[in-house]
Amino acid sequence: MGIYDREYMADSRRGAGFRSWSMSTWLLVINSVVFLIQHLIFDNRIQGLVNLSRDTLFSGQVWRLVSFQFCHADVGHFISNMLFLFFLGRMFEQVLGRKWVLSLYLLGGVIGGIAHIGLFSGAPVIGASASVIALATAVILTIPEQPISLLFLPVQFKIKYFGWFLLIGNVAGLLMTLNASGGISYISHLGGMAAGWGFVNLLMPHLRARENRSSESRKSRSKIAEAAEKQIKKKRQKETVYLSKKVDAILEKISEEGMQSLTPEEKNVLERSSQKLSKKLDDK
Repeated sequence: MGIYDREYMADSRRGAGFRSWSMSTWLLVINSVVFLIQHLIFDNRIQGLVNLSRDTLFSGQVWRLVSFQFCHADVGHFISNMLFLFFLGRMFEQVLGRKWVLSLYLLGGVIGGIAHIGLFSGAPVIGASASVIALATAVILTIPEQPISLLFLPVQFKIKYFGWFLLIGNVAGLLMTLNASGGISYISHLGGMAAGWGFVNLLMPHLRARENRSSESRKSRSKIAEAAEKQIKKKRQKETVYLSKKVDAILEKISEEGMQSLTPEEKNVLERSSQKLSKKLDDK
């Protein structure tokens, strides 16, 4: 069985239009639009305005921590990251949850970017690689035994082996390019992997514990509200029975002695009974 044949990997098309798009689809669209603007409209002249380096960050341009994650140096760079996002996007959504895909994407990029400028102070970094690898790492750690198949490898293998390939490949690449100032930023990839690891091992347990506490709190409030509602119903039923008995006695008194024999309290009971009856009729 292929990964997309599994029930939890099926597309959820609950509606039409933008609202039905997954977060990974939004990321694909945003990256694609930015790439077209960057390379077709500005002919890549704005790369120096959006990439991340130590000098630009320390000069106060903190927005570059985000902008560099949505821009790419060339077509090959862009296609490799978008293929990664396209083929694993649904898995990101199903395993991590829609609201966490964007958060981890941004977090992975920030940590990857900081890791890069920490080691290569003079070389700017650009691209979504660290962001996408952060998402992939979180998924790999969450469902390590899940079988997958990639476009260029028509065989199935457990996703954890893909994780080992990413880790070993990037460590080896980093060791071979420690003195290089350009090309692939393996250290930013490793920073993204660190972000994915931290999300799964540090943040997710805390989030799950908080969700469990919230769920227990909602259940407790629901039980309290249900018990209170039962008490109110019992009280109303008792009042209704008591009022009915009183009304029967008053009506019997009227039939025997007439309306003039009623006390103010008895008249008040009849009035209350009449109001309740009118309310029931109105509700119907």
